[in-house]
Amino acid sequence: MSQVHEATSTDGTTIAYEAYGSGPVAVVVGGAFCDRGAFRDVAQALGELGFTGVTYDRRGRGASGDTEPYAVAREVDDLTAVISTAGGNDSPTYVFGVSSGGALVIEAIAAGAPITKGSAL
Repeated sequence: MSQVHEATSTDGTTIAYEAYGSGPVAVVVGGAFCDRGAFRDVAQALGELGFTGVTYDRRGRGASGDTEPYAVAREVDDLTAVISTAGGNDSPTYVFGVSSGGALVIEAIAAGAPITKGSAL
């Protein structure tokens, strides 16, 4: 079982995440109405497969903070902070996004976030 970890985004917002296993970082980005619990099983399965499986509360959801005004660029910063804090700067990083989380993954890749491979569903 993972404990809740925290990453700090560039604007100082605290982003809550869980990590399972060890190995290359694989982050699951949920949709607009999800918190980190929605993809906990996926993160755990990734951990069992040799990855560091990560699921997190997007800005303004679950245990994560929120700072006004909302901007997609802030969510990209949040994802980058989670990747960095979870160890993604030291290994390949895989990011999978679902629904609006998929759009966020595309935005993050376009912005140059440290993502080796991304998938949007």
